[in-house]
Amino acid sequence: MYTLQPTNALLVIDLQNDFCPGGALAVPDGDAIVPTINALAQKFDHVILTQDWHPPHHISFAATHPNKKPFESIQAPYGPQTLWPDHCLQHTPGAALHPDLSIPHAELILRKGFRRHIDSYSALNPSNSAPSVISSRFTARAKALSFIFFFTPATSTSRIDLLGRHRRPQPRLRNHRHRRRHPPRQPPQQRRRHQRSLRHRKHPPHSIR
Repeated sequence: MYTLQPTNALLVIDLQNDFCPGGALAVPDGDAIVPTINALAQKFDHVILTQDWHPPHHISFAATHPNKKPFESIQAPYGPQTLWPDHCLQHTPGAALHPDLSIPHAELILRKGFRRHIDSYSALNPSNSAPSVISSRFTARAKALSFIFFFTPATSTSRIDLLGRHRRPQPRLRNHRHRRRHPPRQPPQQRRRHQRSLRHRKHPPHSIR
């Protein structure tokens, strides 16, 4: 069982109204994890919240592209881009954090996806061609974090993912066949026969004429 350390952080991803029931891009029962997150956050010294923060006519909105529907894909300059219904528009109720979310000691709210022509899903690593949000705004503190836990409603199944920014080495799992460097010992009679065979290969007996 893992014991939380002072260098651990909780990153709460996009717990916003538009991703909860009644929102523009709702996840069924997405708000059911709010009490769990509130309780879990109390165990962490470091908590970071993220928000999708899209401008109007964002590249990820299907309405931005003529004759395109939500959940279709387009080819963006940085690669394939899934199209979504308009969601998490800046300064709208849908973009606000869930009203029952209560983490007063959260250190930072990271807003992503605010560039009209680039979509950003990740708060840690670059998404598409967008720079890393934490690497550009939270570098000094992020370098001191050993593990970062992610909690998000924006998946079909809510879960906690454990990722190490400075990952500790994991024990190697070896197959039982790899435990021995040498083949298993042969029975004595078979071993002597094998040794004689090797000697004959190295010094073959003289032929009788």
